[in-house]
Amino acid sequence: DPHNLRIVIAKGKAHERLENFKAAYETFKSGLKQDVHNGELLFSVASNLCKLGRFEEALVQYDRAIENEPLNAHHRCDKAFTLLNLGRPQEALVNFTQSISLDPSLAQAYKGKADTLFKLGDIDEAIAFYDKALELNPDDIGVSFNKGSALCKNERY
Repeated sequence: DPHNLRIVIAKGKAHERLENFKAAYETFKSGLKQDVHNGELLFSVASNLCKLGRFEEALVQYDRAIENEPLNAHHRCDKAFTLLNLGRPQEALVNFTQSISLDPSLAQAYKGKADTLFKLGDIDEAIAFYDKALELNPDDIGVSFNKGSALCKNERY
């Protein structure tokens, strides 16, 4: 019943707002019993698994979400951040690049790509992607800080 699914999603989002990620995860997961291919539910399950530190499990759910919604840049971007958390920067880089290709206005994907390039030691390229992220979202303090760190590392300050 689509009505019940909307209620499940609303309840899960309420748990997220209250930062009760375990309850949010369980709620979204219960919704998958009604619709195993629902991209929003798959994404929400994955996102809450990440918040619980369960990155390997989250990766499986992101892959399922991407399988169901292959053109969704947000799914790819969050998968890339999960790969980064798992210490798999090369795979993360591929997914951030795919995310940017799908949605060139997604500032988080540029930030993620820049962070990954920084970790891989490609400082000049990282700075270029921090610049693009700031062009899209000039008020992002985290990106400004990370760009400053890259400039210091590169001795360009």
